[in-house]
Amino acid sequence: MKHSISFISGVSKIMFLLFVANIFFCTSSMAQKQKKGKRIYKLGRMGICPAKKAIYGEEMIGGTDVDDNGNTYHWDGTRTVQIKGIKYNSTALVAIGHKMTFKEFCNPKFYSNDFQVLRYNINGKGYIIGKDIENMYLIVYADDNDPTVIDISHLEYLKEGIFRDKTGKLYFYPYTNYGLIEVPHIEGLDIESLKHIASNYYMDKNGLYWFGWEITQSSGGVSKTVNPSGLLEPSRGGNVHPMLMDGYFIYGDAVYTTKSDFLPARLNLKGSKCVELPLSFEETYVTDGDTVYNKTYDNYFREVDEANIERRYGLKTNLTEWKILAEGVYNPGHAMAQIVGEGRIHYFPTDEKPSLSGFAHKLIHTPDGFYMAGKKLDNVMIYNYDIRQYEPLEVDKFRYLTNKVYIYKKRIYSYDCIPIVEDIDTDKLYQIKKGGIDTYFFTDGKVLLHSESFDETKIIEDAKKGKYMVFKNSIERNVDFTTLKIINQNIAMDKNNIYSGEYYGMEIIPINEIKIKVIDTN
Repeated sequence: MKHSISFISGVSKIMFLLFVANIFFCTSSMAQKQKKGKRIYKLGRMGICPAKKAIYGEEMIGGTDVDDNGNTYHWDGTRTVQIKGIKYNSTALVAIGHKMTFKEFCNPKFYSNDFQVLRYNINGKGYIIGKDIENMYLIVYADDNDPTVIDISHLEYLKEGIFRDKTGKLYFYPYTNYGLIEVPHIEGLDIESLKHIASNYYMDKNGLYWFGWEITQSSGGVSKTVNPSGLLEPSRGGNVHPMLMDGYFIYGDAVYTTKSDFLPARLNLKGSKCVELPLSFEETYVTDGDTVYNKTYDNYFREVDEANIERRYGLKTNLTEWKILAEGVYNPGHAMAQIVGEGRIHYFPTDEKPSLSGFAHKLIHTPDGFYMAGKKLDNVMIYNYDIRQYEPLEVDKFRYLTNKVYIYKKRIYSYDCIPIVEDIDTDKLYQIKKGGIDTYFFTDGKVLLHSESFDETKIIEDAKKGKYMVFKNSIERNVDFTTLKIINQNIAMDKNNIYSGEYYGMEIIPINEIKIKVIDTN
């Protein structure tokens, strides 16, 4: 078996590059084809037209022109084209790891009836561990066009990305390496209860471990080789359930970053007291009341002075007692939480122009009251649709859901405090995770929502009910949750449909209607 197998066969790589060149499928050009009986279903960057038995993609176009002043300029764009290399009657859609694509873009082994995915990661460093009848493979997505495929048939796959050879040595697939690394002997390591947490962190019934490899450290002109693999935290006989957060996790009372590449990194925080404060895109703080870290957008941690944060936001209360409720934005109708009003009584939100224009501010609640933009408020009034008037905001009955959508007293609201009137159990509504990573799907167990398109709503004005909204393309009720699988952050499928989420809504692709075989290797 060669160590590199092309992921593309049957279609030229040039056509494939043209096919995936753009981030978004051209909505306008696709819309022109939505004539009666010729609907095109969109699946990410692909278009499926059952009536014409055609698959569409986009290709790059460009040229050189001269403007009215005689200046030469270059332009580029895209156009919708039929992918000639895909034969509609014989193709298949393949769910392989975190991808769903046509079989023409797969090595034949990976869409055979024998191939099965054992483990995969849905983030940017995606990989797949899979097997067929004869061999086992580690498929590394170094790039989407020609990934590395490693034959690992000489190894026994145990679980959680862990392998064993004939001599009993253990190997694991590391977070930042495209090859298998031997796990040094660790006294007390229990394979039966072993679970992967994140990065190179693992746990078993006995404690928390880091799996690494030998690295060279230099200090003061002296170099030494260290092997960081080993026990980090003992379980002390307890049944510890780690809490996985964005960029870090809590194990018992210990907090570790998942951004670590070569060495484990423990933060100086008490996990039982940790609070995360998303104050802005660039300012997310994690604190236990004694130590404060600034977590950057790419999940690096830097210790900061709590006093500077308190001075900036005008609060003196301990940060662990802060609760970030919502964001005020200057553009009326654009965001779900405009904080405006007269004097120190603010209405949340309202159609009126904001009192603090041109800037986004967080509404913060502390035991001392409400604060915004460094100023204490006398009160915050929130609109209650059920009584058709504003009332003092009850913090424990408010829950931020996602951008432009929040829940208050079991009812979902969007921008301008307009309720979204849908039959949804708000107490059970939660965000679906896949491999510890947030997806854009939400569910209460009966409906499926796609949050990226939450602002795609329809406003209804009724003489008796007042103004309210309903979801247009963000909700689906006829989901078979017993067979539902999350492929990646934007694609899910059950036995009847493929659910493809985009900014404009959630495309429901009936498998029986497109009449294309769907092969689920996961």
